Amino acid sequence: MIIFIDIDHTLSDAFHRDGMIEDVMTDWDQYHAESIHDEPIPAMASLVRILNETRKSFAPGTTLVGLTARPEKWRQLTLKWLVQHDIPLTNLLMRPDDDYRPAKELKLDLARGFLAPHALEDVPGVIVIDDREDVVMAFNAIGIVGLQAFTRR
Repeated sequence: MIIFIDIDHTLSDAFHRDGMIEDVMTDWDQYHAESIHDEPIPAMASLVRILNETRKSFAPGTTLVGLTARPEKWRQLTLKWLVQHDIPLTNLLMRPDDDYRPAKELKLDLARGFLAPHALEDVPGVIVIDDREDVVMAFNAIGIVGLQAFTRR
């Protein structure tokens, strides 16, 4: 089983940063730099910890993969945040720094790349957990179980 888990607004409470988002003039570096101050969403952090523990004893093949649209240049900050809040992920997939595609396209491609040479659609037991309806729907459209973790405020 492979469980892809989003970071912002799913594992981390990023709502305090939402006011920084503007249409054209958003300072995305400042937005992502502030993510170090996010608190974990308690229920989601607990879920990941429980999944991590159960995979050790009941489902040893389970992989918990962070799947985020944050740019790659924020990897160290993101890993620091995960360790700081004891959120155990097996892998972390991030947006290439020069990739500006919508999250639903990006995340499908990142998941496909992670599972290559196997087709994402052919791997049994894949689940994605994301706050964004468009991302969940994109995975659902190819037969992947998608769980919407949180509705945006």
